[in-house]
Amino acid sequence: MDDGGADGLVQVGAASAQSTVIQAGRDVLVAPIGSVVNGHGVPVTESVLAPGRLISDTAAEDLEVRRTLPPGTDDESPLPRYIPRQHDLVLRELARAAMDEQPRSGTAILVSDSTSGKTRALYELLHHPVPQPRRSRGRSRHRSLTEAGWRVWPPINPVPADQFLSGLAAVEPHTVIWLNEAQRYLIDPDKHTASAIASGLRALLADSTRTPVLLLGTLWPLYLDQITQRPQVRPDRHADARALLSGRTIPVPGVFTGPDLAAARSSSDTRVRRALAAADGADGGPDQATRVPLTQYMAGVPELLDLYSNASTTVAAVLHAAMDARRLGHSEWLPVDLLHHAAPAYLDPHEQQQHLTDPDWFTRALHTLTTPRDAAAVRALHRPPAIPGQPIGDVVRLEDYLDEYGRSHRAAQVPPVGFWTTVSVHANPDDLDFLGDEAWALGLYRHAGQILKNATAHGNAYAAARLVRNLHAIHPDDHRPAQWAVTHVGLDDLHAVSRLLEALHETGNTELAVELAERISEQAELSHPHAARTLLEALLEVGAKSLSFALAKRMAGQAIISDDTYSMGRLLSTLNKAGASDQVSEWTGRMIGNMRLDDPYGAKEVLLALHQADAAQQVSILAKRIAEHSSVDDPHAAGLLLEALHETGAAEQVGVLAGRAARSAALKVPWNVGTLLSALHKADATAQIAALLERSPSTQVVFDDLVSVRPLLSALHDVGATDQIAVLAERMAEHVALHNLRGIGALLVALLEVDAVEHIALLTGRITPTHTVFDSPYDLGVLLTAIHGAGSEERLAGLLNAASIARLAGHEPQSVGALLEALHRVGATSQVDALAEYIAASAAVNDIHDVDALLNALYKAGATEQAATLISRAAQQARIYDRDDIDVLLTRLRESGAVDQIAALADHLAVVGRFDLFMSIKGHRKDFRFGREPDGKAALPWTWDDLKQRSLFDQVDAKTILKP
Repeated sequence: MDDGGADGLVQVGAASAQSTVIQAGRDVLVAPIGSVVNGHGVPVTESVLAPGRLISDTAAEDLEVRRTLPPGTDDESPLPRYIPRQHDLVLRELARAAMDEQPRSGTAILVSDSTSGKTRALYELLHHPVPQPRRSRGRSRHRSLTEAGWRVWPPINPVPADQFLSGLAAVEPHTVIWLNEAQRYLIDPDKHTASAIASGLRALLADSTRTPVLLLGTLWPLYLDQITQRPQVRPDRHADARALLSGRTIPVPGVFTGPDLAAARSSSDTRVRRALAAADGADGGPDQATRVPLTQYMAGVPELLDLYSNASTTVAAVLHAAMDARRLGHSEWLPVDLLHHAAPAYLDPHEQQQHLTDPDWFTRALHTLTTPRDAAAVRALHRPPAIPGQPIGDVVRLEDYLDEYGRSHRAAQVPPVGFWTTVSVHANPDDLDFLGDEAWALGLYRHAGQILKNATAHGNAYAAARLVRNLHAIHPDDHRPAQWAVTHVGLDDLHAVSRLLEALHETGNTELAVELAERISEQAELSHPHAARTLLEALLEVGAKSLSFALAKRMAGQAIISDDTYSMGRLLSTLNKAGASDQVSEWTGRMIGNMRLDDPYGAKEVLLALHQADAAQQVSILAKRIAEHSSVDDPHAAGLLLEALHETGAAEQVGVLAGRAARSAALKVPWNVGTLLSALHKADATAQIAALLERSPSTQVVFDDLVSVRPLLSALHDVGATDQIAVLAERMAEHVALHNLRGIGALLVALLEVDAVEHIALLTGRITPTHTVFDSPYDLGVLLTAIHGAGSEERLAGLLNAASIARLAGHEPQSVGALLEALHRVGATSQVDALAEYIAASAAVNDIHDVDALLNALYKAGATEQAATLISRAAQQARIYDRDDIDVLLTRLRESGAVDQIAALADHLAVVGRFDLFMSIKGHRKDFRFGREPDGKAALPWTWDDLKQRSLFDQVDAKTILKP
């Protein structure tokens, strides 16, 4: 938990009038009310699932703000003096918007590596005063969220994901939703819970009756990658989370440089000075360090690395087992038994023999790792808090920094046999499918088979689907894995069961697929519309038409009702595909009278599904409700609903809703106003367009986001509102701030599209070399492209002369690549040549995705020789551990014909989890048909009979298990 580290009890609900439910590790305990204290030492007596707690009553430790070294005698606060940086300015603007006269909900997820100050930055935002609207005259013009009486929820962190989900409905306006380590809620839970949390948070942010709320959270980059990258093979577990986070992440630098470092050096806080002194000492003397990981020094990272570097063999073995378990898919809390049984496999044979006869070796190692090492309470492993007289899970959590350190420094290490044999028995059952996937990706087919088999025995349908597919690839005529899957799989996760149905169908296990489908149609719980739709689609896909119709009738009979109207609408559409239109009409007749209308996407989906089912009466009822009762405060939402009414032919209702929206919709956000205007135009609502234009939206919209102005300009152009375009264009040309070059570039493109030539000249005339700072290659490229498109060649030449391309060449590689493409587009040949030469010779190649972006730019600019030089450097110098990086590099090497370099990568492919690519190299598919062993040798033939469920130390010879 970044910037957390505090071992705090978590109260997650009331068990009775005299007790409260506590989360400690993976165990939920019941303790007497008053026996749990928060970070202030005050007994906790309220339910975490209440709508939150006043921020002023919430301790930093409750929100997982990391403890640092204790304050010196001259320090005023228990926390070190805060040094604001660029991301803090973005956060403060978010708080200002939430406290405005027309408040807006907002989201900010800070993204950076461990111990970079993310959680502390969010905590500071809660207490930092921001400018207040003019109505507050007579009071302080600056107030913080704390002073304004905002609450934070959950007030003690973290809480179990299912408890978090159930508590979302109670969140009220003026609440901060605290998502420190957001992966706990968006990645770690089962797919249904994670998806429901993400969609619930999206609904909360869109709910005008609960505005304003702020969603504040943190993530490591690797977790953000998991969410944002669309899977090619696995089910898309993170689609809802991806939509939630899109455009709402803020990078946090891991080091202090420039003005930030100067501000730190001027701090009077003794903890800051001590950290700087340590950094300077490492770099050669006072004031020598120019890039200081200040937050890491203050969090005790040097002490952690010292422990790791100087650890005894047994301590190192336990740490390596913990690191490997985490990086290969185990969740946050690691069973002590797992570490106890896996660690010996990391020792050499002599040490193994010693420790098999010494019963206390593990106890001593665990004590070393769980004991605080300094005044900041730095430790390598954290135990959950103990409650006297109460049971507690025997689990530990690896310190965040060591977790992250292990992911990078052990990325090319394949754990020994004993690790895999141990996790198949002692890992948390919910994590077995992830661990099995990793084993398979490493080519450890037999170990993967055992782990996935054990996971399936626990009812995990995702693991069952992979077990069927994977073992079919090795033994296509053996149907026992499929039989095992159908026999043991649970029906609690319908998404996963759908994947199993598809796997059975694809592998030719038709009879078993039908057997499972019959069981599903009779027994499956169908309470969640999204999961029910996924299941129904899977039945249709495998050709089980009669069963899908029967299930559709059962769904309609159960009358699933959910506040998730979007999923309800999608389910109705699928029921139509299954031929259950009559049931759709009957079912929806009971739901549309009370259906929520605050989700415009959902209401639109339901209305269109009813239209598809020819449910004319239900369409009429719902259309009337939408037209008369849906909120029109948000013009974007009103526009979506107008489009739906128009598509269903509800002309009268279009007129009603269009009139309400034209009269009352807020006209502050350009993008939203553009959406409404476009919808009115599509619906031929001429009178309502005129009414909206009479309110002069061009004088009311604000320019917080210049990119969002484009849809409004386009819509005004479509309806022929040239006078409004002129007003808006003049406002922007004269008054937009010039520091946002990217936004100005987008604005110039938008003005060009509506032929606002006069205003383009006015705006570009304000952009002078003496008043404009060119500090972003990407932004400069956008601006150059826009000015070139506008035909302002003289202005373009002036900017090219003024902008120091050489100075910008060392910036972030993908941004530099975008600049190179822009220079090529505008015909700046000499600058293209110079920048291409620099990229080929000097660009950083440690990140393959950055290299890929630069290669694209070089190819587009015609710099093929420089591209060949760059890819050759990348193949030789890059540290490549990420699977996607391997794909990118191999593609580029094949394009350049680098056969020898591809062959040299072969061994590396297997250890970084791309055994599939390793197998594609000549001869490997035959030699490694049964996979490989951790030492790299080809595995001996094995069958289903070799996958035996058994207790590790009871039924297997210990010396065999411990063999590395």
